[in-house]
Amino acid sequence: MIYQVDVNVSKAAQTMSKLNVDIYNKDEVMIFVKAKSPDGACHEALKKIKLDILAISHTLETMEFVNKLHFYISVVKIKRSSPYV
Repeated sequence: MIYQVDVNVSKAAQTMSKLNVDIYNKDEVMIFVKAKSPDGACHEALKKIKLDILAISHTLETMEFVNKLHFYISVVKIKRSSPYV
């Protein structure tokens, strides 16, 4: 099943700009993930954000930030999405 996960990344924006990560430049981002449950969708969304950040900057500071990322972001909304949209 495909889920749309809306994630608030506003608390992480300042740190990401210091690390020269400009992929998520809005306060709230929408991520589509494939998962079996809403809990799995949250996990996959967080994993996708972490991998996207590490793909841009793979420094020690960035890896430390990514390990603590779950303290800085929050899931706002999850909804099931049609695969044909």
